[in-house]
Amino acid sequence: MQFRIATVRGYASEKYLLSKGFKQNVQIVSGLDTTNNIRKLINKRVDLILSTDLVLSFLVKNKHINPNLIVEVFKVGSPIKDFFGFNINTSDKMLENFQRAFDELVDSGEYEKIINKYLLAF
Repeated sequence: MQFRIATVRGYASEKYLLSKGFKQNVQIVSGLDTTNNIRKLINKRVDLILSTDLVLSFLVKNKHINPNLIVEVFKVGSPIKDFFGFNINTSDKMLENFQRAFDELVDSGEYEKIINKYLLAF
């Protein structure tokens, strides 16, 4: 059986599938955003959607989509690490202060609480 997998055009999920030999417009159906891909999944225009837990959970909650319509089938690869992007002109001091504050948030357990607040169980 051949599956149609929704990804977002240009995202890491699309690039990951391409690197594993999946073919664009055959198995991969790339869309403009994850919200539209969720709609494609619910409307059975695709068989699977490739997204991070956090993004999917956030959109399902905020777009008032019934989470019971989505089932986690399997995890792909290792979990994606969180990262922050800064303007190239951001001072080293600002980056150091941010990193220190973020490390404190993680070490205290607050970061995990914040993330878990938004995750849904699919």
